[in-house]
Amino acid sequence: MAFEVWLQFGSNSKPPPQQLPIILQMLLNQALRVRALVLLTQFFDLGPHAVNLTLSVGIFPYVERLLQSPAPELRHVLVFVWAKIVALDQTCQVDLVKIDGQQYFLNHLMTPLLPYDQKSMTLFVLSVLCHHYPPGQQACLQHGLVKRVIMFLQDPHPYVRQWACLTLGKVWENFEPAKSSALEDMCHTQLFKVAQVDSGPEVRVAAVFAIGTLLGKYITTFMFYMETGHQPSLDLAIASECLVPCLADASPLVRKEVILALAQIVLHSRYLPPFELLAHHTRKPDTDVPPEVLKALGAQTNHYTKIWLSLKEMQVNDPFIPLRPLVKMIVSRVNAGALGSATSSVETSPNNIRSQLHRDNSLPSLPSVAHTTNSRPSPNAPLRQSSHHSSLGNLTQADAPVLLVPMDGASHLPDALTSTVYTWACTKFNKPMLESIDSHEDDEMDPLSPQGAIRLERQRRNEHWKMMASQLRVEKDRQYHLFILYL
Repeated sequence: MAFEVWLQFGSNSKPPPQQLPIILQMLLNQALRVRALVLLTQFFDLGPHAVNLTLSVGIFPYVERLLQSPAPELRHVLVFVWAKIVALDQTCQVDLVKIDGQQYFLNHLMTPLLPYDQKSMTLFVLSVLCHHYPPGQQACLQHGLVKRVIMFLQDPHPYVRQWACLTLGKVWENFEPAKSSALEDMCHTQLFKVAQVDSGPEVRVAAVFAIGTLLGKYITTFMFYMETGHQPSLDLAIASECLVPCLADASPLVRKEVILALAQIVLHSRYLPPFELLAHHTRKPDTDVPPEVLKALGAQTNHYTKIWLSLKEMQVNDPFIPLRPLVKMIVSRVNAGALGSATSSVETSPNNIRSQLHRDNSLPSLPSVAHTTNSRPSPNAPLRQSSHHSSLGNLTQADAPVLLVPMDGASHLPDALTSTVYTWACTKFNKPMLESIDSHEDDEMDPLSPQGAIRLERQRRNEHWKMMASQLRVEKDRQYHLFILYL
C-alpha cells in the first residue's frame, strides 16, 4: 500500500504522509487492526515528530480504547506504541491511570517468555505512570507493582534490570506508602546486591538511584509513623550500609549517583545539624570525636561518622576530578553551618550540644558568602538530552565554596545535586528502536555467537583484573599492619 512505500522512502524533510488518517480508520476494522498497528510502530520509530503528527490527527482515543481489548496479538505492538507516546508526552499518565492502564501493562509484564525489549518498554511505561504523579504511584502500588517488579532484578538482560531499578525508584519517590512497603520487603538489600555485583554500570547506577529515592523523607508526625512503620533512623542506616560502599565503584557515573543520593541525607533539615556538629569537631585530621559529641549523636554515631568521613575523603582523593566540586558543594554547606555554630556558641557543653541538634537550621549570616539556591525543574518540563559524558562533564566548576540553604526534603536541591539518570535513560525511547530489536542483540547472550564470544572474553578479562586488584589490596593491608606493629 502507499503508506508502506512512504515508510521506505520518507524522511523528516519530506511532507507527512497523506494516508495517515486512513491508517487510523483501519484501527476500527478488527481484521486490519494488527496490520495498522504494525505500520504505526514503523512510523513512530522515525522519531518524536512522527508521534506528534499522529497524535495531532487524533490517534489517542483509538489506542486508549484498544487497552480494553483482551486480544493477546495486540499487546506487543500496543506496548511499543504506548512507549513512544509517553516518551513524547508524559502527561498521558493521567488518562492511563483513569482507565486502569497500569493493570494492562502489569499483566503483560508477567507474560511467560516475554522478550527483553517488551519487558523494558513495559517497565518504562509503568515508570512514567509513577513519575511525579501520586495517583499513579498509588494505583501501581495497589496492583502489587513492587512485588512484581522486584523479581526482574535477576533478569538475564541488563537493560531489563536497569529499568526494573528505575521503575522501583519512581514508584516510591516522595511517596511514603510505597516506601513503607519497600522497607517491609527489604527491597534496599536486593538493590544493594545489584549495585555491588552487577556487571553493567548502567544497572548499578539505576540501583543506586532507587536506593536514593527511598531516602530523604523524615516522618515528623507520630500518627503517620505508627501507621506506616517508616522509621526515620533507617535513612541513616541505609545510607551508611548501602550507599557508602558504592563510593568505591570503578564507574564515575555510579559514584556521582551515590553523591547525589547522600546529599538527600546530609542536606536534609533533620540530619544537617548532627553533620555540622561532627564537622566542627573533626576539622583537624586524626582528631577523635569528644565523648559529649558521641553522646549527643546517640546510637547513630557510626552512621554519621561513616558518611561524613567518606565524603571528605572523596572530596580530596576521588580519581575522577570533575566529581570533587560536586562533593565540595555538600561539604562546604556543612562546614559553613559548623562555622556559624562555633562563632555563635561560647561553650560546647552537653546541654548546648543537644540544643544544637534540635535547633531550626538556617544558613549562618556570613558577610562574604553569597547564598545561592536553585529550584528543581518542573515535572512537566521536557526531557533533557544527556549521556555518560554530558552528565559528568558539567561538574567542572570553580573551586570556590558553594553554600546551600537547608532543605526540607528533596524538592529544594539545586540542579547540580539533582539526579538526571532517569531523564537520561528515557531519551532512548525517543530514538529508533526497531533496528536495534531486529539486529539480533540477543546474540550477545549466546556464547556460541561472535558477539557472545566477545562478551564472555571481556567478562573473563574483567574478573581476572578484579581478582588481581583484590590480591594487591590484601597485600597492601598486610604490609600496612606490619608497619604499624613495627612502629
